[in-house]
Parts: sequence; structure tokens; C-alpha cells
Amino acid sequence: MRVNLRTVAAEAGVSVATASIALRGLKNIKPETKQRVLEAARQLGYVRDPQLASALTFVRQKEKAIFRETLAFMADVPNPRYSEYPWLEEEFRGASEYARANGYQLERHPYPDEKKQQMVLNRQLKARGIRGLVITPALKRGPFRLSIDWENFIAVEIGQTLIEPNLPEIIHDVPDDYAHMFEELRLRGYNRIGFTITKHDEIRRHWAMMSAYLVFQHKHKELHKLQPLESPTASWSNELLAPWFRREKPDVIVTNGPHLGRWLHQIGRCVPDDVGICRIDAMNGPDSGLRPNYIAMGYAAIETLASRLERNTQGRHTPNSVLSIPNFWFEGKSLRPRPQSAPAMGLRLYSSSSF
Repeated sequence: MRVNLRTVAAEAGVSVATASIALRGLKNIKPETKQRVLEAARQLGYVRDPQLASALTFVRQKEKAIFRETLAFMADVPNPRYSEYPWLEEEFRGASEYARANGYQLERHPYPDEKKQQMVLNRQLKARGIRGLVITPALKRGPFRLSIDWENFIAVEIGQTLIEPNLPEIIHDVPDDYAHMFEELRLRGYNRIGFTITKHDEIRRHWAMMSAYLVFQHKHKELHKLQPLESPTASWSNELLAPWFRREKPDVIVTNGPHLGRWLHQIGRCVPDDVGICRIDAMNGPDSGLRPNYIAMGYAAIETLASRLERNTQGRHTPNSVLSIPNFWFEGKSLRPRPQSAPAMGLRLYSSSSF
């Protein structure tokens, strides 16, 4: 059994504070008392713990230098291009605020496409002593791998695009929110609800949106059952949209991104009079729809990462946990007004003070 300071103090018949002063060799103690403490320590086999002594010395200091461990916020774009992706800026803002408030500093690092460059980044992070990583969604590829020696890092993923390792994930693809969104469209009188999505987007979301759409159609057989439109690429073309639009005749379209709204304007259709637009990524513009809480996702990523760092679980990945951050509803100008007789909305309404 290890002998501690309290045991030495009891053996010498002094207080713990007096025993500490004697063992540290300070002068403000009687020589005979000091000698009694040292003799008790020798007989008991007391050995000083340098790490504990260093920690206690730090605690006693009146002026303490603050050490802020650096964490890496890793994205699929170079640092100067964050402004092109408002959602990424919000995730970084949330992560930065939580990191700063909890004694960390956060740096942005792009992760390269090529394996060789990823290995260079791995060495750079390790050389700088960076242990904690936040991995954000891939933009230019589907599920992907990073050539990183994961045993040297503790990491958390925002989204679900990293194939391995099995990391804690922060997501906003909440099935209940999608169900509330489709129900909101039904309450507003839409009965030809169309759905367009890119294959790239759905792979990133593990088919959560398509699943929600098909379940909604199954539950509401009284509505027209339109065929969803999936783009094989990450973009939309008139050749793809026009035949689907003529055939399905949607009165509202659920989509991701601004492309459908622009296309409707180009073909002379008025939103929302001719057709409504409901976005799953409404970002404070004219379009209504789900408004992801990206700031909270950034907060949650650092909170999860800091917890794992402080528990020192480095290199030992816990079973995959998924934290779902609920979406808001953003009321823009791209949908019919909500009937006054409609029941309470199942989603929190977004406002500028929501975060």
C-alpha cells in the first residue's frame, strides 16, 4: 500500500500542512519537528510523487500561466472558402465559442483529397501535439476515409460521411423533424408533395430523407403519390428537372439547396403562387423549411471531444454514439400561409435569438 502524506503526518504527530512544509524543506518550522517528520517518512518508506508535487505547486501559485490545448477543426474546403458555406461557418462558430469558454483553442485545418497529403497532415498534427479532432462532412465525395493514425488522436465527427473509424457523431437528420416537416406541408393544403434530392446528399444522410418521404406517402394514401426525383450527380439540369416536373405536377417541392428555386424562376414559375419550395436546409433567406441548428452542432462536437480528452480515452474508441440536434422551422416566403385552425407546430420556430 502506498504511503501518503497523511500517513506520515499521523506517524509524526503533526498536521498534514506541517508534514508538507517539513518534506518540502521550508524554513518556517522548528528543526526538531522537521526532523521528526523526516524520520517518520524514512521509516514508512514515503516516496515523493513528482507529478502530484508539480500539480500542487501550480495550485499554490498566485499568477498562473493559462495553457490552452489546441484542437483541430477539419473541413473539406480551404480556410478562405468557409464563407461559401454558411452552415460550415456556423458549425465553426459554435465549436470555437465552446472551445474558448472551456480553455481550448480551435484551429481550422483542411483535409486533403490525396492519401499522401493526408499522411503529411497526420504527421503535422502529431508533431504539434494536437490530440483532438473535429471531422466535418465531406463535400466533394461520398463516404470517405482519411489516412490518419487514429490511435494518436481523439476525434468526433459532425455528420456521417467518414467510413472508419467508429467515432461519436453529431447529426441533424432527425426522423421526427422530417415527419413534422411533411405534416406541415399537408396542413397547409398541399396534396402533390414532390421530393428532389441528389444521390450524393442521400448517401451522406444514409437515406434518411428518402425514407421519411416514403413513410409519409405510406401514411397518407389520400394524397397523390409522386415519384421522387434523384439526381445522379451533385447538380441539377433542365434535362433532368423538366420531364419530372411536367409528369408529376407538384404543388410543392421538398429539396436541399437553392437550385430548385432558381430553376423555377428561370422557367417562369412563381413561388409560392404556382408551386411552393420547402428546404431541408433553410438558411435565413426567402425559402421556408427546416433550419438546422449548426451552432449547437459545433457546441456539441467540442463538448463531446473535451469530455473524451479529459477522461483520457485516447486511442480507445467507445461504441458509436449518435447525438441528434433538433432542427428549427424557418418561416420564409416560399410556402402558403399556415391556416389559423392548424394545430400547434411540432417544430420550434426559428428566430434570430434561437441560438
